Amino acid sequence: MRNLTIDINGTCNERCGFCYQDLDGSILSEEEIMDLVDGSDTEVVEIGGGEPFLDKRIVGIIRGIRNKDKRVHISTNASIIPEGLLDLEQKTKDGTQLQASIHASNPALYENITDKNLFDRVIKNLGTLKPHFSMLMTSAIYQDNFNDVPNLVNLAEQLQLPIRVNLVFPVG
Repeated sequence: MRNLTIDINGTCNERCGFCYQDLDGSILSEEEIMDLVDGSDTEVVEIGGGEPFLDKRIVGIIRGIRNKDKRVHISTNASIIPEGLLDLEQKTKDGTQLQASIHASNPALYENITDKNLFDRVIKNLGTLKPHFSMLMTSAIYQDNFNDVPNLVNLAEQLQLPIRVNLVFPVG
């Protein structure tokens, strides 16, 4: 099975030290997004950014992709929950998976990596989102959080989320 990945925006509310995304504020139109989806024979559309949950159109984009009978996988830092996300139809929720990017197991390290003090909010949001969506946790590992991997695995276990650990090389 092949996936289509679409980075819908170049905007993020975090500044992770390893991030490779061009956060230039660019944005794909809904028409461009749906044209990419329509032109693809994939079963899964992966939505990324920047931070896709900052895009006020995200609920409509999810609904539009699911209406085309494709599954949706969203990579998010989970620091915000978009308005209307929890109110999506059950069929739409059932075909949508959220991947929460959490790169530290505690508030101090989280702020060091992301340049934002959002750890507690993210953990709270995960508790809110988990009953509604299939979820997993992903952690980008580099020199600043390498020694935190065992703690990240413990955090994923506490949150009852599967975890994917990715080694990255910082470019920033």
